[in-house]
Amino acid sequence: VVELRAHRPRGGLTLPAAATDAQCELWLIEGTAWLDGTFGNQWPAGSYRLTDGQALDWPRAYAWDKDYYPLAGVPKEIKTATFEAALVAANSAGVLTKKAETGIKSVTIGDLSKTYAGSTAANATVYPAIKQAIARIVRGGSTMGRR
Repeated sequence: VVELRAHRPRGGLTLPAAATDAQCELWLIEGTAWLDGTFGNQWPAGSYRLTDGQALDWPRAYAWDKDYYPLAGVPKEIKTATFEAALVAANSAGVLTKKAETGIKSVTIGDLSKTYAGSTAANATVYPAIKQAIARIVRGGSTMGRR
């Protein structure tokens, strides 16, 4: 919470002036869950959580940035992205946790009609300040390894 309060926002959002520590903790939890859920399959290839019982994606073993520098602990880029996600949560209640409806529900061509079961997916909005913060860490589906 202290680091969140000291964070200099990149995306133009700020913490509400009357935010309590408890609220900040909830926003950090929501931001962390969103970050792990949105980018979890893009963390450095070959890296893994340090322990089996670890709830969060970071810290990771064998994690390297795009220039092959090792990432120890929870990198500043991950912290920055988490803080930015927490600010999104603080300024737009529920936006990181809501479901977005996706897919085609029905199609009609002439006399033929087909109705499909609706599908839902986690909100796939990517916020530029968050994406920029972790750009040197995420892998766009590549299988890039260490040198």
